This record gives sequence, C-alpha cells and structure tokens, in this order.
Amino acid sequence: MKQVLWQGETQEQLIESLGTPADTDQKVLKTKSKEVWKYRPTGKNRFGLKVTLDDGIVVAWDVKD
Repeated sequence: MKQVLWQGETQEQLIESLGTPADTDQKVLKTKSKEVWKYRPTGKNRFGLKVTLDDGIVVAWDVKD
C-alpha cells in the first residue's frame, strides 16, 4: 500500500497501509475505547509515529522527525 494515513481510517485499513504496530496502549472509557498505536521505534519507549484511534477509527497522529 501507499502508507497513507487519514482521519476516519479503520484499524483494518491502518494495518493494511502501515502494518502491525510495534507497540500499543489502550484505555477503555465509559463511552469509548481509546488506543494509541506506535510505529517506527527510535529508542527505548520512543516512537517516530503514534496513531490515536477512538473505537477503532483513526482520529489523530503525531510524527516525530
């Protein structure tokens, strides 16, 4: 795939475009599930890309150069 990331992308589409994350964090709240998928490890507990998903849908991401 083209490794394209967009808001509204499903977690299945994210796996198809970027692959399986190197690490994940998950929080289950009363009304939704929030996950942070981490890609491109740069050191101990440091990642070049963090993608935030709410209920399995991409809502935001943070890229570190």
